[in-house]
Formats: sequence, structure tokens, C-alpha cells
Amino acid sequence: MTNKTTSCFVIFFIFTFFQTPALSSDLKFITLRVAPWAYHNDKGELVGLFSDFVRELEVKTGYNIDIALASPGFARINRELEAGRQDCTMTIRDLERDRFTILGAQILDLEMGVVAKKGLQLNQYQDL
Repeated sequence: MTNKTTSCFVIFFIFTFFQTPALSSDLKFITLRVAPWAYHNDKGELVGLFSDFVRELEVKTGYNIDIALASPGFARINRELEAGRQDCTMTIRDLERDRFTILGAQILDLEMGVVAKKGLQLNQYQDL
């Protein structure tokens, strides 16, 4: 029997405090390289929900937005934003990023679940 623990994660569009691009310049966007959010398909094309969202922002704002992909884990994204080498990201809010970012709009509300391996009972959060 498989039990599921559900929690909700909210993904925000985040800008750095340190860098405000001029209207004529490009924006630099960084996100995790992980499907279904942002990844390269078999043809080498950048695809995924975040890349689609960024392309729509290009259309709506007139900015050219370069997308950089980071390996899973938020450490590189945090370093790049804090150093001003990237302008924005979409991510789950966290206290460390709150120190050097401006919280933008909430764009997704996701329910996440945990599925246990066969024979492992997860009846409550503490079982994790």
C-alpha cells in the first residue's frame, strides 16, 4: 500500500536587488535544468513550462531574455542572482533568496506528493 503526503509549493518570479536592466538591454534568466520545468529535448531545443513562460514574457515585454540552466539544487541560482550575473528566476521562495531578491508575482500553486517504496509505510509527515 502506498501512502501520499501532500504539501503545497508556491513558485514565484523573482528579481535581484542589485541589477535593474535598461529598457533596451537583454534580461538574463536562470532556472533549474529539470523536466518538466526547463530542459533540452532530444533535438537540443530548450523546452518546458518555465522556458514557455519566459518566451511569453519576451513577447509581452519586448525584452530579449537569455535562459541559463543550472544543475538541480538552488546554490548556483542563489550565487548568480546575488552576484548580479543573472537578473531573474522562477523558483520556490526561500529565506536565503529573500535576503537579496525582490519577490515578484506568484505564478503557480503546486501540490507535491511523496510515494513510498514497496513495504515502507508513510502515515504522517514525521515518517519522512
